[in-house]
Amino acid sequence: MKIRLFVPFLAAVLLFSACSSVNDTPTESATGDYTESVVNVTAATESSVSGVGVEYTVNYDTSKWKMTAGASSGDAEYEFEHVDGDVYALIIAERIEVDAASLKEIALANAQSIADDATVVFEKGRTVNGIPMEVMKIDGTAYGVAFEYYGYYYSGPAGTIQFITYTSSNLTSTYEADLTELLNGLVVTE
Repeated sequence: MKIRLFVPFLAAVLLFSACSSVNDTPTESATGDYTESVVNVTAATESSVSGVGVEYTVNYDTSKWKMTAGASSGDAEYEFEHVDGDVYALIIAERIEVDAASLKEIALANAQSIADDATVVFEKGRTVNGIPMEVMKIDGTAYGVAFEYYGYYYSGPAGTIQFITYTSSNLTSTYEADLTELLNGLVVTE
């Protein structure tokens, strides 16, 4: 298990800050779960990438996101950068299944290794494109830069997937819809 989730992009945290507060407004189902779905984009700008060892797809809008196959982090399968810059995402996928509580603890512990004040500000079970997963936001400050990681966490028969967006807190409201749309593009095949 690559538990060093946040360490690979410490340089990005220091240079660009990290994730934001996203005030998404999901639709609540009768069971209390939240359902997110991929936002439809025009065929001219829609693209996707697929997992290597874990079966998943990320659908994304190429007019908003540039994708690189694991460029700066040895742990990330794919990295995304917003076309405006200063807004990022990465996806880490492994074939190992981990229980959801442990996965969330690992994510928080790694954030705290960078920022002592890192705390979970939001967490909820959510169904994304038919698959249950966890959503979590972690706020903190590293070297004077306020950040929030906003990610979707899946672990099940397909393996473990951590899909995290990040930017500085001051850019949160500007990119809120784009961050949520990108995360909602995650489709896991169990």
